[in-house]
Amino acid sequence: MKHQNLFVLTMMLLMCLPSANAQNTPTKNSAQDSVSAKIWDCDYGEIMPQFPGGDGALLDYIKKNLRYPIEAKKKGVQGRVIVRFCIETDGSISDVKVVKPVDSLLNNEAVRIVKSMPKWKPGGMMSKGKTELKRIKYTIPINFKLDNHKSDSIRYVIDPKKNSR
Repeated sequence: MKHQNLFVLTMMLLMCLPSANAQNTPTKNSAQDSVSAKIWDCDYGEIMPQFPGGDGALLDYIKKNLRYPIEAKKKGVQGRVIVRFCIETDGSISDVKVVKPVDSLLNNEAVRIVKSMPKWKPGGMMSKGKTELKRIKYTIPINFKLDNHKSDSIRYVIDPKKNSR
C-alpha cells in the first residue's frame, strides 16, 4: 500500500510540473549574492530542463526517496507542498523554496527530496540554430497522503464453508 500512496503522490506531481511564462527580470542567485543572473520561466518553443530519464524517472526518484516524517504520520498531517527551484545551466539545482507550505515536517522533507536530486539536463532557448542554456525556474508539487487502510497488516478471511461444521 505504501507504493500505492507514492504512486498517487507522483501522479499529482505530474499535474503541476513546470511553470510557463517568460521572465526577463534579473534576480539574485543565493549562491552568488553580489552577482545578478537572469532566471527564465519556460515558455512554448523553449527547451525545458529534463530530469535524467524523463518525467517517469522523476516520479520513480521521488517514490524511492520520499520518507514520510514519522511525527507527521502520528499527527495525521498530510497535504501538497509546492516547491520551486532553479535548474542551473550545468543542471544543478539551486534556490529551493517552498511556495505553498503545509507543515514544517512535510515542507522540510519536500525540500530535502529536491535538494538531493541528481543534475538535470539543462534547458534554454534556441538561438541562431543552437541551444543557449538558461537558468530555469521549475515548480513541482510533492503530495503527502496518509492511507487510512491498514493494508500492511495481515487480513484474515473467514471462509463460511470451513466454519459451518
